[in-house]
Amino acid sequence: MSSQKLPVPVLVLFAVFFWLSAIVLNVVAGRVENGDVVRIFALLDALAAALITFFAVWRSFRKD
Repeated sequence: MSSQKLPVPVLVLFAVFFWLSAIVLNVVAGRVENGDVVRIFALLDALAAALITFFAVWRSFRKD
């Protein structure tokens, strides 16, 4: 079974989605009663976005 890689533009779209959702979660965290729990999810979301962004940049510079 061959491993198929996602194209870089798809990775960029995923990264943008995760960054925007992290921003929205941070805004929501400031407005709800249990904002600390929401802020933890926003942090995890931002970490996922950073990881996806790193892989998108790394893949764009690789010569395969």
